[in-house]
Amino acid sequence: MKRDYQKEAEEFVEKLKPLATDSKRGERAALKRYWSAGTKTYAYPVLGGLFAIGNKPKEITAALFAVHPAHQRLPSFGTTCHRIAGNNRDTFEPHFRRLLSSETLDDLASQLHRLVKRAERADIPVNYLQLYQDLGCWRFRADNIKTNWAKDFWQAPDPIKAEEEAINS
Repeated sequence: MKRDYQKEAEEFVEKLKPLATDSKRGERAALKRYWSAGTKTYAYPVLGGLFAIGNKPKEITAALFAVHPAHQRLPSFGTTCHRIAGNNRDTFEPHFRRLLSSETLDDLASQLHRLVKRAERADIPVNYLQLYQDLGCWRFRADNIKTNWAKDFWQAPDPIKAEEEAINS
């Protein structure tokens, strides 16, 4: 069963990748409207083309991808947050804790939206494959997912120090 879900996730992310091209700019713009209750219906035609309407993990992943279509296989969203924080981890931690305190998928989605916008501004990629899988399992494994994100945020090596150590070696 897990392998089937992995394959489904890979196929869905492959469907999202063409949205990163200039020729799909309009569809991306429509998907970005997902985040407002008043304009969410504009995203439905694009979500329909992705067979995502009514599937919250797919809807959220597609709408986040529209905000920032830079996909890279990172360990988890905690790694993305670690990179966003950079040297300002102390000031970023409250934002990350707010993400970890999310209980429902809707609450999580709004926190992810804010942080993906920050990743976009900082040109930091997101692992949409893993994020889609995490969203799909949120109802059953939220505590495990939060623990993995926390490990990747707080236990990950500092990228600045690692770079300095590599230069000085």
